[in-house]
Amino acid sequence: NPASNTVYTVVISGSSVCPADTEVVYININPKPTADAGSDTTIEYGTSILLNASGGNMYSWSPANNLSCKNCSSPTANPVNNTSYVLVVTDMNGCSDTDSVFIQLKMPGETLFIPSAFSPNGDINNEVFLLKGKGVKSIQLNIFNRWGEKIFATTDIDNSWDGTQKGKAIQEGVYIYTLQAEFEHSKPLSRIGQITLVK
Repeated sequence: NPASNTVYTVVISGSSVCPADTEVVYININPKPTADAGSDTTIEYGTSILLNASGGNMYSWSPANNLSCKNCSSPTANPVNNTSYVLVVTDMNGCSDTDSVFIQLKMPGETLFIPSAFSPNGDINNEVFLLKGKGVKSIQLNIFNRWGEKIFATTDIDNSWDGTQKGKAIQEGVYIYTLQAEFEHSKPLSRIGQITLVK
């Protein structure tokens, strides 16, 4: 297992009958390839990045998920989670080396704003109760009066409550809501709260 080009000589001892003999073998050491998968980096969630490898004649990336190609030097990666891509490079002599690159995702800020009051009085300002959010995957909103009767429900974040029940305006006061929300990446939200209807 030589570290550099080496000549090995073997000598077979002779005897009174047979003479000694010598043989030489030359071992040439090919330089080991050096894999370079690039620098670790952070990208915005939902965007892609061009990986740029060097160090060999053949390339193999893993995992191959969300890569434009597995066996090219510069695939486009579009990861959906923080991912460490492992690169194996092989040179023309069949020698290999390994490197990796870590792609971290910068997740978008996921928020859900729940108003505490609104005033459906016809002055155009703050007329409806409307949730506003970012990165919200789904919701289930229910609104109840003080007797526990459900007066509004929706699974659409863009669907607002105008302060009516069955098409008729209801009196001002405090109403109760229950809310379940799921986000693209954050933990689910479950909340019970109060809404003040002011006229």
